Amino acid sequence: MVHLGKLLTKKDLKIFFFDTDGATPVDPYHVSYTMFDLTHDRKEIIRQTINSRPMKFDHGSYFAPIDLDPKVFRPGRHLIQWSFKRFAEDNVEMMNATFDITRPTYWTGEFCQMGYAVDRTIP
Repeated sequence: MVHLGKLLTKKDLKIFFFDTDGATPVDPYHVSYTMFDLTHDRKEIIRQTINSRPMKFDHGSYFAPIDLDPKVFRPGRHLIQWSFKRFAEDNVEMMNATFDITRPTYWTGEFCQMGYAVDRTIP
């Protein structure tokens, strides 16, 4: 869960790559991401550009370094789709991860989060 208006860091939306034995981190040949808004019972692309390249923060470790600007993002369920090729001759693989964006709110001086119902079915 991340807050609306936050600049994402290496603690947020991340992906890790390992060699075939699963023990040694490796950098892939290619990695990019697309973000989808799943609110309002639809799957709408909100971030897909040639520059949707993640930022490397360690060997084999990447994250999506974007600002969750309220002009673009809405509170609710979202999806990040990672596209990657481990080697140049490999086919593109995809991995999906859902996450929630919440709107930080204040009530009588206490910090809390506004939630939404998560029992909806998303196509």
